[in-house]
Amino acid sequence: MVRQTIPRAIATLLAIASSLVTPLKAQRYNFKFFGQEEGLQNLAVQVVLQDRQGFLWVGTENGLFRYDGSQFKAFTKDDGLPGMRIESLQEAADGTLWVGTGNGLARRTGGRFETVLMGEEPGAAHTVVGREGIAADSQGRLYLATERVLLAGTTKGNTVSFTPVNSADTEAASVYLDRSGKLWYGCGLDLCVLENGGARAAGSAMGLPRERWDAILEDPDGALWVRSEKSLYMRARGSDRFQSQTEVAEFDGAYPVLGLDSVGRLLVPTGDGLVRRSARMGGRHNR
Repeated sequence: MVRQTIPRAIATLLAIASSLVTPLKAQRYNFKFFGQEEGLQNLAVQVVLQDRQGFLWVGTENGLFRYDGSQFKAFTKDDGLPGMRIESLQEAADGTLWVGTGNGLARRTGGRFETVLMGEEPGAAHTVVGREGIAADSQGRLYLATERVLLAGTTKGNTVSFTPVNSADTEAASVYLDRSGKLWYGCGLDLCVLENGGARAAGSAMGLPRERWDAILEDPDGALWVRSEKSLYMRARGSDRFQSQTEVAEFDGAYPVLGLDSVGRLLVPTGDGLVRRSARMGGRHNR
């Protein structure tokens, strides 16, 4: 995949996170650039997350950084991380910060990170992939998208036990838990859903083309959005079909991620900047 230029990547990804707490005014969107002057030593941004305390976590190709509003603090292997290439970030319901790296999974406990061993189960040696490679439900179950299978984990004390969701030898490109409790994940060139204890491929039957779905997101209206490197589709609440969102042009060199602003409007990074879905008027969304 062709990457954005580094400054554009930083502005686009950090704009998504900063918009979670900063209301947007009218139809204007302001970008703030973060870089080495603020302590962000590695500019190849992979993933961004804002935690419940308001800290902004930035995962890069060579380290994890936390922004406190004025400066970035770097976290490395000396702080307990198993690897320096940060692939995924997720904050669980209990406040645990989970970090997927190129060399394994870690969680933040106290002021340090600790490597989480996946045991000897099938697929346990796989690494988390994708910027949306981790999901956690309210019962403490953890789901990991790996290069061969989706893993489900249960926590007992300090130990996490992982098992494959199904036996299919198919890459899980992303994973997302919607408000109804359904777990959606990109499975090879399809979109799969886990409900009532069973997994099934659903994307093709719901109108999606055969593509790798790297981003999945539910908006406040209950619409489910999915994105690949070149396509954006939306399934309205109550519908059983996805519809192509042709208003947004094909993405040229953009990260396949999605976000929401502080009032629930969709944010879509593109090769030319950030597209924001306009506010609702008369019960309908205008773009």
